[in-house]
Amino acid sequence: MLAEYTSDESEKNQLLELSSRQRATLFENTIRLPGISMLDILLRFPSCSPPVEVLMEHLSRLIPRAYSVSSSPLESADSFSFAFNVITFSKNDGRRYSRNGVCTGWLYNLCKDMLNEGVTTFDDDLAKHLSTLSLNQGIVVDPNISKEIVVYRRKNHNFRLPEDLKSPIVMIGPGTGIAPFVGNEGTL
Repeated sequence: MLAEYTSDESEKNQLLELSSRQRATLFENTIRLPGISMLDILLRFPSCSPPVEVLMEHLSRLIPRAYSVSSSPLESADSFSFAFNVITFSKNDGRRYSRNGVCTGWLYNLCKDMLNEGVTTFDDDLAKHLSTLSLNQGIVVDPNISKEIVVYRRKNHNFRLPEDLKSPIVMIGPGTGIAPFVGNEGTL
């Protein structure tokens, strides 16, 4: 699809090569494994100018993210805490800018003011490139719409404490994997 909107023949040929079956390994090593974004590709091939609506049609649909609750329902049945780790992609391996994961970066930006952290997650270069993107005129985004996080419970059928709570257990929870252990603290 991108090759159709690329005016430079050399760039068009490179895009066609990347998308060919014969060069699947090239695509795997240069696009998929390093986590190259659509914006990285557009910056790498400057003569590629697809309409925004065509880009939107080809972007992957975001799927719900599951997070582990890190609080016990025995302490509060009306509220909960959860843990997340911000995933960061550095500027290398074909990525033109550093960026955070889509969901964890968004959550972090919502939380950072509450945590009194004045850290900017995106660099000025990325902000400049994003500001040049626009939808067709006539589409208005309402600035009064508030951010909403949809939350629902999903039981983890794999995590169980032993029947005999006096039994010794070894719990390993690297990173945010510690959340279920913290959440079950009140039950131990």
